[in-house]
Amino acid sequence: FWSNAVPIMSSLLHFSLAGGFSSPRITRVLSLSSYLTPPSMKSGLLNDETVTRVSSDRTFSRLNETAQFVLEVMGAPSSPLMHQHASSLAELNQEKVHEHYLAATLASFSIAPLVCIKQMGCRVSKQEEEDFIALWRVVGYHLSVAPDILSQHFASPKQATKFLASCVIHLLDFSEQDLNSPRPPTIPILKAISERPPFRTRLAYHMALTRFLLGPKLSDYLGVDPTTTYEALRLKIYLFVSHYPKRFGEIYPRKDWEQRRVSLVKEAVCRLTRFNLGMRKTLYRPRDAEHPELEPRVKELETIVPDFEGGRKMVREYRLTLLEMGSVTAGVVTLGCVALWVLASG
Repeated sequence: FWSNAVPIMSSLLHFSLAGGFSSPRITRVLSLSSYLTPPSMKSGLLNDETVTRVSSDRTFSRLNETAQFVLEVMGAPSSPLMHQHASSLAELNQEKVHEHYLAATLASFSIAPLVCIKQMGCRVSKQEEEDFIALWRVVGYHLSVAPDILSQHFASPKQATKFLASCVIHLLDFSEQDLNSPRPPTIPILKAISERPPFRTRLAYHMALTRFLLGPKLSDYLGVDPTTTYEALRLKIYLFVSHYPKRFGEIYPRKDWEQRRVSLVKEAVCRLTRFNLGMRKTLYRPRDAEHPELEPRVKELETIVPDFEGGRKMVREYRLTLLEMGSVTAGVVTLGCVALWVLASG
């Protein structure tokens, strides 16, 4: 996970969340767990509110809480946060969350990122795929996914891929739509993550990546704008830059460089998530329409002490790591060009 943390998190945002939440059958589950937006008091469905800065900030906060959940389980599959999340789902008395929906959610966090990052150009070994699915199989057990579902559909990456495909066909069935259903939250999600640190990428980029992963038909339905030639070129450059460090580390003779890069990426992602949450380590809790925001006392209890000096040190070391990669790459390219020139002139 940590060697591909950036593309995996991008896949979760632009495929699993932005695309998966387009299913009309999932919106009610989202309402029960009060995820992203609070449920409507009248209908029990998600509010179809106008996207404002306040609503975008709230959505962005919930997305980062999900990111924190992923980081927690990557560090410890039996973490207290996961147990708390599972017990909170079990306590929902409005309607029982169907176990197959939980399994579909598990697929969106496990096999879906693997499919996406390979589509984005990342190379993943067979052993890495099997290890990743095995880890999420343990996570699924702690999240109360039925053992027979785990053994049947998550025994291997191949089986998990088939299960993901069946989930897509089942959940993204728009033949029978309820006119009272809320609009898919895809565009609000993409707007919420636009212009955010550290890269402050534009909405056009997020739409381009979403369209690249979801395909044109579903993207058109969700209102994702077509990708211009310029944005398509920018996307290809970004995808190459995002997975090049791992490829460089695989062939670079100094193996501790890759180990250091992975360690710095892990620290950076964790620090960025805490920063985006307002220097908090949040706990899962449902929210309702009357009180969508957290109480000041809750935020105070969840506040963590920032380590500014450690952050500056991490940034310096990461820059030096990238500088070494850039210098070696430039040197190899220069030597290659000189060799070609000598051969051509000789």
